[in-house]
Amino acid sequence: MSFKIKYLFVLVCAIILFSGCTAKSYVDKKYEDRPSQKVLVSTVPYEVKITVEFQRNGEHLEGVDKQLKDSVVSAFKSSGIIPTNVDTKASIKVICNNVANIGGAVSKGILTGLTLGIAGSTVSDYYQIHIEYTNGDTIVQKEYNHAIHSTIGNASPVYPNVEPVSPNIAFNGVIEDVVLEFIANMRSRNIFLVNP
Repeated sequence: MSFKIKYLFVLVCAIILFSGCTAKSYVDKKYEDRPSQKVLVSTVPYEVKITVEFQRNGEHLEGVDKQLKDSVVSAFKSSGIIPTNVDTKASIKVICNNVANIGGAVSKGILTGLTLGIAGSTVSDYYQIHIEYTNGDTIVQKEYNHAIHSTIGNASPVYPNVEPVSPNIAFNGVIEDVVLEFIANMRSRNIFLVNP
């Protein structure tokens, strides 16, 4: 990010902060029709070593890796799959790339901040998530797309009758949706088995 963009970003954040605006986030409904995988727990403990990498527009942001790892581990644990830090036969790598339109977000933020929140705005963060499972000679690679839609100031709700959440909770929701979809895909290949 150039110095000019960084400066504008800090300025927008300050204006929004002092005007009392807070972001209200919504997880995109792309995966809401997925069958309820949350209740399907593996019948046999299945240990995997999990590694992650968070990117923004393809550039590694190491400082976000821990939050991504925590979200990924939590989602796998909910289905009875046990993440471990030690080497195991099976491993999973998750790469989450936030495809961000920083310039567009800054211009919308400036308008919202300068009007003290009266002119609300909506910004979408898009995520490309690559998950690779390796177990011996078996390698499975899956690609998923997801999004978070956030409103600032006096903007209409993205989804009427849906309670907004904080950006951090929305990010956890994106990761959970994608990991559960991946688990469902893997179970269709007789991996991560559950009771029939």
